[in-house]
Amino acid sequence: MTEDIAPAGPDSAVAPDPSPDSSPLSAADSPAPPPPKRAYPAPAELPTQEGPKGIRFDFNDGCRVVLPEGEHPWRVRLSDIDTGNILFETEIKAGRVNST
Repeated sequence: MTEDIAPAGPDSAVAPDPSPDSSPLSAADSPAPPPPKRAYPAPAELPTQEGPKGIRFDFNDGCRVVLPEGEHPWRVRLSDIDTGNILFETEIKAGRVNST
C-alpha cells in the first residue's frame, strides 16, 4: 500500500468541498417552524355580540369592542366588576379596543 504525500508549500491550497451537504444552512435557507397550534379555534374577525348604536363586543380572546364613527368620541372603560378597579380607559372617535 502506497500513499502519495506532497509537502505543503505556499502554492498548495486546499479547495473547499463543492458538495451542497458540506455548507451550513443559513437562517434564510431553513424552513420556518409552523406557528403554534391554538388551544381553541380563532375568534371571528368582528365581535359577535351587537349592542346599541352599532357597537359590537364579545369576550372571545379577551374583551373586544368595536365602535363605529359617532357624533362625539366614545368613552371606553374596562373595569373589574368585583373590585371596581379600572383596568383600561380611553376616548376614541371610532375603532377597536382589545384586552387580553
